Amino acid sequence: MSYNLQFSSGFDKQLKKIHPQDSKRVIKEIEHLQSNPFPKGKKFKRLIGTKALRLRVGKVRVIYFVNEEEKTVYIEDVAYRKDIY
Repeated sequence: MSYNLQFSSGFDKQLKKIHPQDSKRVIKEIEHLQSNPFPKGKKFKRLIGTKALRLRVGKVRVIYFVNEEEKTVYIEDVAYRKDIY
């Protein structure tokens, strides 16, 4: 059961604002979302009041949506915690 990844139009620009070492970790975690968009543990959380999900990768947060019917994961936003909320 593999999900397709889709990225927002500004994803590349957002990723360039993150330290290269952190961006490598983020990309690795995003690739894991293909096989399991709902990981167990503290790094995954549903955001209150929306259908958005949050993935924590160190100080970086990834905001994304999952469409179960189409089997897609849409990456909406990537930024450091201080900038994303």
